[in-house]
Amino acid sequence: MCIAWIAFESHPEYSVILAANRDEFFSRPTAAASFWPDQPGIAGGRDLKDQGTWFAADHRGRFGLLTNRRDFSLHKNAPESRGALIPCYLSRPDGAPYFIEKIRDNASDFNPFNLLMADQEGLYHFDNVHQKMTALTPGIYGLSN
Repeated sequence: MCIAWIAFESHPEYSVILAANRDEFFSRPTAAASFWPDQPGIAGGRDLKDQGTWFAADHRGRFGLLTNRRDFSLHKNAPESRGALIPCYLSRPDGAPYFIEKIRDNASDFNPFNLLMADQEGLYHFDNVHQKMTALTPGIYGLSN
């Protein structure tokens, strides 16, 4: 199970503390976290099948974290890769709320997901099943598939 624990604005020194794991099929090739040669402003793990990611950050302190949602009744046969969402966000100058609003209309092209995005203004959650964005308030959160 993919799972993340997030402490947001809950520590005197760090605005975000994140602990997460990725649970994927062993046959799916991945690369360890590093800066990406083809997108040097992005650092994170990489899905070598579709060139996306489940977690990455940029040099400006923004990050994105993705978990799959395990509702197989909503799965599509040939969806867009969910892992493309984070590199797309981090390669643009837009803030997280703007990016989420921009993808909302096409979010149903992907299999179900949870997306956590941070920028200089805040921390935001979006899931494409309910099509709802939530700006998170300070606290401790858990997110799974």
